[in-house]
Amino acid sequence: MRLLGRLCLLALVVFLVWPLAQRYVLAPVTGLFWATSPQRANLPEEAEQSTVFWLESADWLRFSLAENTPTLRILSHLQMQPEQDAEEALVRYALDYRVLARDGEVLTSGRYHYKAVTLPPRPLADGREFPARFYDDPTLVASAAENLFVDLSALTGAVTLELRAAYLPEPRNRVGVQVTGRETRSREEVGRLWPRLKPETRDRLLRPHVYPPHLVSSFEIENALQLRWVPLGPEGVAGDDFASDYLYTLSVPPAPPAEAEQALPPGSTPIRTSGSPCPWTMTVATGWRFSPPTRW
Repeated sequence: MRLLGRLCLLALVVFLVWPLAQRYVLAPVTGLFWATSPQRANLPEEAEQSTVFWLESADWLRFSLAENTPTLRILSHLQMQPEQDAEEALVRYALDYRVLARDGEVLTSGRYHYKAVTLPPRPLADGREFPARFYDDPTLVASAAENLFVDLSALTGAVTLELRAAYLPEPRNRVGVQVTGRETRSREEVGRLWPRLKPETRDRLLRPHVYPPHLVSSFEIENALQLRWVPLGPEGVAGDDFASDYLYTLSVPPAPPAEAEQALPPGSTPIRTSGSPCPWTMTVATGWRFSPPTRW
């Protein structure tokens, strides 16, 4: 009985002390080994998460290239402060790129300047409005993405891509990039891959098509799967050689303009007489159309 009483007392002590141990002992120790980025508590379900890598002005960010990569796509944007997100604000940024051979020879290089603009907020199904592109930190603003395509087909021995920020409006701004390389699958590989894809992946791949996935022809499916863009990551150790963050993009169309339901279709001109509206409307596409009023 004495042993049973001691076990019950020990279980009671562990039950009372365990929440404090989790908060003040286990959490700091776990954070030393698994560092996670805090996420928004109200993250929309429509948000698609991706990783962006930040460019430095002094050091080049290096990406290793696979053999037979014909084209590179560099997707860049500017991380801005809230006061820079104004209609009259003119915010610009620039980045440098260069492609190197194995011996360090510069095969091609360039500098591109961009105007940073923000997209209008997106309405969600639950009635909320969210930025079209945003971070975990709600105090920062993400500009629209800008595309830069680098043709490698005429370059021999390209093994490395290097990027750096050439111009920043303010020291607090950062240029984020996402680099992908184009690859081409064979028709045999496409035929084996399509049945194994998830329905969500099929819908995303065939989103630009007019018809739903079950009505798309086999030739269109092959064209959608043959060409793909493979994400590339920078060389080095995260946190030491490069910095990264999560970027969220809403795949939701923007809200219609105010009073859009009252706007006439293109080519329509209502004819009005003095004092009362005319029930006849002239449209270029359909000709005269009679719309009887509710009351004469």
